[in-house]
Amino acid sequence: SWTLNPAAVPNWLDLPLLSLKYLLLGFFAWIILGKLNLEALNAFHSSDYNIVADAKMLLFFLEPSRLAGSIMLILLLCSLLIRNIWCRYLCPYGALLGLLAIVSPFQVKRDQDLCIDCKKCEAICPAAINITRRQTVRDPECIGCLECVEVCPRPDCLRLTLPARNATLPIWLLPALIVGSFLLFWLTARLTGHWHSDIAAETFREYYQQIRAIGHP
Repeated sequence: SWTLNPAAVPNWLDLPLLSLKYLLLGFFAWIILGKLNLEALNAFHSSDYNIVADAKMLLFFLEPSRLAGSIMLILLLCSLLIRNIWCRYLCPYGALLGLLAIVSPFQVKRDQDLCIDCKKCEAICPAAINITRRQTVRDPECIGCLECVEVCPRPDCLRLTLPARNATLPIWLLPALIVGSFLLFWLTARLTGHWHSDIAAETFREYYQQIRAIGHP
């Protein structure tokens, strides 16, 4: 592929660009946690806009404004030049997941004695992490895809482990736990009556018919 791997981006440019998503995360955290009080949050929760927020997001992509369409086109073109440019440099949610990855109980460990320095792990890594220079892959850019473990030609060279125990864990365990966590939250919400909205379907229908006239509070 002619799309540039993030590993090929020079450090003098890569490092400042990596900071952008953390700056965006900090900005949104400051707005939500620092500027909004409980009264403002309650006002938004009970606003007309909150009722149609999901449909507003769908409408944003179905009928984007000229500005929004231009930004999405620019991001698309940039993604053709540098792989995963949005996730790597601009996504604040990715920054939050990166911070959580640092404290994750799961680790990918590398056995230096078994490693043949083929760098297949680095070639397939979507986050362009220098895996062959580390004994433990603990990096905020790691998304936990475990592609590096799967592609490694040397058995047990790269292993999924827990820090308290050195035993090798099956690579299906991490995605199974993630999916299981989502299912647990969903099941808990269903059983406690918090999954379905108390707003009647007729109310949603009425609001959706006038969705373009409803603005952000």
